[in-house]
Amino acid sequence: MIEKDLIEIYKDNTFLLKTETDDLWFSLNNPLDKVHYKNKFAILTAWNPNNKPTSDTENQEANEMLRIDLKEYTILDSMGKYKEHQEVSYLVYDISFEDTLALGVKYKQYSVFYNDTNELSYIECSSQRILVSKKL
Repeated sequence: MIEKDLIEIYKDNTFLLKTETDDLWFSLNNPLDKVHYKNKFAILTAWNPNNKPTSDTENQEANEMLRIDLKEYTILDSMGKYKEHQEVSYLVYDISFEDTLALGVKYKQYSVFYNDTNELSYIECSSQRILVSKKL
């Protein structure tokens, strides 16, 4: 039942996409216009490894290590939000599916968010299984 509950959360979890002119929030249930998904991207965080609440200091330190790992990519600061819970994240452009999963595993994330330009998906890091997705 836990996975089913997570899938419902994933559908409503919102992410911040910053553009030159706007801060846009989107979710699987409420995606943006397709033009915003023309480039591949992932949304990654190092917060709360293994889905365990972790102190803000530890989360910030882990996210800074993730930022260092992302130095070869174009990244934007982002945010993942579900109800009152928020996690600082990075929107990472032109990252491969494989690199996205490898970083998710490295930072002990249960899942990652990935846009392959045709579909938005949450992927379980350990199994590489798509948990929930939406065609664009």
